[in-house]
Amino acid sequence: MRKLLLYPAAKPIVFAMCLLPLVWLVYAALANQLGANPAEALIRSTGDWTLRALCLVLAVTPLRLLTSTPQL
Repeated sequence: MRKLLLYPAAKPIVFAMCLLPLVWLVYAALANQLGANPAEALIRSTGDWTLRALCLVLAVTPLRLLTSTPQL
């Protein structure tokens, strides 16, 4: 786990993965896949992704304690 965190490209990969929801939303908007009410679809989708990100962030401390990786 420690070697993975020290890998130089780990941070840019995580940042790129965080941008995937935005890419998906832009694609859906340009392809007219948001449905009859696009504003509601955008609000719901961003809310879902926000809750997922919050769950991941809140899981960091227990993961840190379980793996004994303080720099996580």
